[in-house]
Amino acid sequence: MPDTMETCILCGQADSEMTVEHIVPRWMLRAGSLQSALWAFERPAALAVLSELTTPICKGCNSWLNERCERRAIPLLQDLIAG
Repeated sequence: MPDTMETCILCGQADSEMTVEHIVPRWMLRAGSLQSALWAFERPAALAVLSELTTPICKGCNSWLNERCERRAIPLLQDLIAG
């Protein structure tokens, strides 16, 4: 993804290299039950909208977020999504 000169939503830095982070992680969007739920509620377009939601995060915060939160949460969230 291209770097941008925006402000990180986590630390507020504007002078750091930025990444574009998906608000709803792509692995979560690919989870079968989430897709099924959106279709069941007649909201298939919501999947397309959710897949496009991004926000600027600096590389430092993105690394921290991935290491401290997302990687640890994935197994738990996968179990919850699976039911």
